[in-house]
Amino acid sequence: MKTIGPIHRIRGYMTANIYLLEGEGGLVVIDPGVVRDVAQVARAAKNLGRNIHDISNIILTHFHVDHSAGAARLKKASGAKVLAHRDDATFLSGEAHMPSVFDNGVLGHFLCRDIMERPVEMFSEVPPVEVDVELKDGEIIPVLGGLEVMLGSGHTPGCIALFWEKEKAVFTGDIIVNSFHFPTLPTKGFSCDWDLTEDSARKVAMAALERGTRILCPGHGPMVYENIRPKLKRFIKRHGHSRWRP
Repeated sequence: MKTIGPIHRIRGYMTANIYLLEGEGGLVVIDPGVVRDVAQVARAAKNLGRNIHDISNIILTHFHVDHSAGAARLKKASGAKVLAHRDDATFLSGEAHMPSVFDNGVLGHFLCRDIMERPVEMFSEVPPVEVDVELKDGEIIPVLGGLEVMLGSGHTPGCIALFWEKEKAVFTGDIIVNSFHFPTLPTKGFSCDWDLTEDSARKVAMAALERGTRILCPGHGPMVYENIRPKLKRFIKRHGHSRWRP
């Protein structure tokens, strides 16, 4: 577990990051990972002198299995509320279905055109979980002094970033990842709308710069807290052809 102040990063079984946040009123989990990761979350809470029942909220940045499959079990074990953007809520509840792999990029083309498509879909099924609070763009979640929701559609319809003003931190989910130790876009084949994915990532990076963000907490890869401004500027420059404009 990597800790920066009240932010604790746990690397999930499928490489997605789980964030355990401390503050007045208890603990908040952002993206609980897969089912087997719930035990990791419980151990991390215990190491902090807390327990699983101190978790008050489970916030999901998007519905993909590596980030959200553990939500139902963690909700049952902790009694916490589950929060997600309303555009992803029906996919989490099982009312709607969207494939996890798309014919975008080399990997997506291979998976969609090859015999692996069905196994990938079966492996990507998420245990249904009821979303207690459906979030909207610009909403302030009243926990930890306020977490602001920014919609970043593209990777999934309701993919979100969360800005924690108190700590000058941004949790980007898979809108921006750090898999190669520099901020980049998520995997193309797992994004439902690639142009929108790029637009949303640039929007979030611009907002992070404008807000003086000191810690970038991506959905994959290490947290970014050194030379963050030049790294964000380079990211924006690489994706400067985005259709989004401030």
